[in-house]
Order: sequence, then structure tokens, then C-alpha cells
Amino acid sequence: MALQMYIVQMKNGENDSERVGIAEFIAGIHGFILMATSAGSLIVAFDDQFADAVKALPAVDFVGGVSLNPDGPLVEHLQRLFAQNVASQLAERGAQIPGQDVQVPGRHAPQDQLPPGFRPLRWHKFD
Repeated sequence: MALQMYIVQMKNGENDSERVGIAEFIAGIHGFILMATSAGSLIVAFDDQFADAVKALPAVDFVGGVSLNPDGPLVEHLQRLFAQNVASQLAERGAQIPGQDVQVPGRHAPQDQLPPGFRPLRWHKFD
């Protein structure tokens, strides 16, 4: 099992229901949604054995590997964001998060119910 980071670009980046469907699929293979981009793509992490299955999804246009430049100006911000999103998804899945004495942000309103393991994503725009 080799967890890898990928960008998933959709054929129609404006279609939220397709983005949710892709996110549900990623959660279903025990992957994580690290971030949603302002252009409608998803930054995800999943076992590399599922790369072809993700590429074969009808709404997916492109899947490619992602790595962060450790000296990049926003790398720490991105790593914190990714970690928060993974921690939220693990908590939603009922996983025990080591050292979790900090409240993991979650949703409380019933109308916000999403599939197991899926968390609302924070949309960021970088200048």
C-alpha cells in the first residue's frame, strides 16, 4: 500500500455534483480529499493501486502525481490545510487520531450530512 498525492481534474470543473461523486469514490477507496482548488480540481491522496480506477471515472479528465516543493512559500500552509482535512475525515470515519486532545472541527447540522468519510472542503484562492 503506497499512499500517493494526486491532482484530479474534472471534465467539467463547474459541476459540483460530479466533484462530490469523485470525492465519494476517493473516500470509498479509503483515500483522502486534501483540498479542492478554486478551478474545481481536487488534490487527493489514495493508494496508488487505485490510480487507474480514478482515471477511468467518467467525470475525470486528468489524474497526475503531486509533490510539494519543501522550500515553497505556501508549503507550510498547504501542509496544515491537508492535515486538517485528513484529521476531519479520519474523525468522521471513526478513526482514533493520535494525540487528539484538540477538538476536530465537524459539522453539527443534520442538513449538512454527507457520505461517510467525506468532509466539506475549504476552497482557497492564491494570488
